[in-house]
Amino acid sequence: MFVVYPAEAAPSTKEIIERWADRHALTSYACGEFVVRCSARWNAERSRVAIHFYEGLAYDWPADRGGQVCSRLRHPARAVGHFTSIQVGPEGLEVTRSLCRSTDVFHTIFENTPIVCSELSVLVAVRGGFDRQRLDVGHCRDFVGYRQGFGGRTAFEHIGEVMLGERITLDRNGAVFAQFVNRPFVSDADIVDTLTSTLAVFTEPFDKPVLMFSGGLDSSALLWALRSNGTNVLALHVESHASLKESEYREAVAVALDIGCEVTRSVPDHDDHGEAFQLDPRVRSSSPHDVPLLGSGKSSTLLPEEAGLIVTGHGGDHVFVQNPENNVAFSSLRGGDLVGFLQVVRKLSRLKGRDSYGIIRDNLGLLLSRRVASRSVPEWLPVGKSNGGTEHYLLRGLDPRSAKYAHLWTILLALHASRPRRGGNVLLNPFLLQNIIGHVLDRPVEDMFSESHDRIMLREPIYARAGKAFAWRRTKRASSTLMFEALSQSGTRLIKAFSDSSLVAALGIERSALIADVRYNCTVGLSPTFKHIINLYKIDAHLRSIELQSKETLSS
Repeated sequence: MFVVYPAEAAPSTKEIIERWADRHALTSYACGEFVVRCSARWNAERSRVAIHFYEGLAYDWPADRGGQVCSRLRHPARAVGHFTSIQVGPEGLEVTRSLCRSTDVFHTIFENTPIVCSELSVLVAVRGGFDRQRLDVGHCRDFVGYRQGFGGRTAFEHIGEVMLGERITLDRNGAVFAQFVNRPFVSDADIVDTLTSTLAVFTEPFDKPVLMFSGGLDSSALLWALRSNGTNVLALHVESHASLKESEYREAVAVALDIGCEVTRSVPDHDDHGEAFQLDPRVRSSSPHDVPLLGSGKSSTLLPEEAGLIVTGHGGDHVFVQNPENNVAFSSLRGGDLVGFLQVVRKLSRLKGRDSYGIIRDNLGLLLSRRVASRSVPEWLPVGKSNGGTEHYLLRGLDPRSAKYAHLWTILLALHASRPRRGGNVLLNPFLLQNIIGHVLDRPVEDMFSESHDRIMLREPIYARAGKAFAWRRTKRASSTLMFEALSQSGTRLIKAFSDSSLVAALGIERSALIADVRYNCTVGLSPTFKHIINLYKIDAHLRSIELQSKETLSS
């Protein structure tokens, strides 16, 4: 936690901030015309003219194995990992946020006073409380419709968020200057060497990191890379669905044994989703991406509270493109390369078993209109007009109809959905690190799959190095079955939440059509509108959580 505000802020503003900071025992620093309050997780360094604050797990790259995590990064543009950096000096305030999500950073100007804080609810409280805020309806509608641009907007007008990878500079009058600093980059090594060396550096300070091991491509590649560099790792397999427990476990054990590692098993005691889709007032988050959907569920093997480092394969399917969409052929068609267009159509048709004429028809539709691929919205959600705002730096200049736009958009979605910590443990998602994303940043999506396999940018080099069959495995996930079961058990609760939601009315949603759609997804099966229902629940639960937190801040 942290907050930065001018020492000469209005007394009422200072009172709200200081009460909140005192309640959380935040240390106070006087930095020229600013005051900084931050938790013990932040490192502070004083120079002759400024104070630098830093938190996270990141290295100036390239980094030597056995080196120490920098207390303050010297070259943020080449940093790998998650971090937040704050520099306060006589000229103003500079905040740098890594591309990999670390501490969230929000900012606002209230009564000519610039305030920067890690907690969105605190800024809502400072600005008069939840009831006095104006919703950014366009942003909320874009979130529900899967059209968010990740461009620094929040659910509230007049409160912004520092983008992933961005540095903002605020002077004492609140003027903001922004630039994209921490971005993906390509190292000199191939992707397997990059992955192996990166894991070696990040795991070095920890005695026995835990790898969340499913036995699929991503976690198997990580297990091989960890074992190949000599890391002592605990491979933890957590079953995802009751009917697949034994088959999942047997397959995971076989893959791990082939790599030379044993598996520790974690079995849920039950598959009851009685806590699913239920707002938990104990959950404190400033992002709708962090809203929990399912109950935690107890397991017979608990994750060690002090494991130190937890490594996951989160984001691998986004980075290496697990399911290419029909618009993967659009760039060739738009560029007039008809032969190349038909070759991509044939390759995609053979990979996914799709009708070639359907693929051609979809791409011609894209060419003849500005309709965005795979961005259709449910009938109950008014299309409306976005309130504008910027897109993330990685999306700027790209055609929203193109497969590359969709590729980078899904990577940004994975980055925003990741969290840097779980309890007392640090989370590491290697496939979402800057030097891994850099390998795919400029690669055409049509080159990232073959007629027989997707994700060949990972499969081919890992097989060439490891020679293991896991590189070519196809695994079927139980996530859709798990979600349908959760919805089936929680339909009444979800319908009541939407029936009582003020956000539904604010977005102009036809409530009866929404409820009918929810009932279908809870009783018949998951439809294409399922993801929109989930995002509506997330943004609604997010707003309810911020309302509770901001009221608590004002009443404390």
